[in-house]
Amino acid sequence: MARSTPAHRRIAEEIRRRIIAEEYEGDSLPPEVRLAEEFGVSRPTVRVALQHLVNDGLLVRQAGSGTRILRDGRNAYWAIGSLSDLTGEFRLDEVVTMSARPIPASERPDMAELLGIGADRDLYHIHRLLSKDGFAYGYSHMYCDPSLEESIPREEIGKSFFIDLVLRYSRQMAVRVQQRTSAILPDAEARATLGIDEYSPVLVLRRTYFAIDDAPLVHIDLTCRGDKFEQVINLVHSGWTPPAR
Repeated sequence: MARSTPAHRRIAEEIRRRIIAEEYEGDSLPPEVRLAEEFGVSRPTVRVALQHLVNDGLLVRQAGSGTRILRDGRNAYWAIGSLSDLTGEFRLDEVVTMSARPIPASERPDMAELLGIGADRDLYHIHRLLSKDGFAYGYSHMYCDPSLEESIPREEIGKSFFIDLVLRYSRQMAVRVQQRTSAILPDAEARATLGIDEYSPVLVLRRTYFAIDDAPLVHIDLTCRGDKFEQVINLVHSGWTPPAR
């Protein structure tokens, strides 16, 4: 069972989602009193929620003009680090979607268990190839509940990173990521796809995105040639506040 999330955290993540989805017009948020009425909480609770977003670089408080959205910071998904570093580490023009379709959960019972999907249901699966100049350097398998995919226009699959499409169309938002990176010897799929021998290590990134209630949203297994992978992640201290402009 997911642990209880404090009201100020739930409110902060909902406002964060709206900012990223550009649901607020202009750069100003509604007044605190209106937000308190909307969410059914006290103004101090709203202030705490907004302070989380100030710390994350999404908002700035200005005397006399209220709380303003920092558009340059709207992709700062979390307090320490940025999910945009993870979702955007590859160029979309280097990604080829090989297939995108439901598969029986029985084909990947481990993924079904992780995502809380019954064995008699389907998983939604996207298989992608990472290549540059005709040279394959990686591939990925992504899994999620089919209900997330149903709201996404078919023609959008492959044009954006899937986790961004989930936010845009399903109104679900990832607020936490767990990533494990391992160097292992390649299996048959890796050898055939990447053109390597059985003794050439590959890097495998196993990444799970979690929603605000800590339920898994999306899982991705990414396999790359060990000699072609580089990842840069920017870490931002949670107490950092952007300078006044």
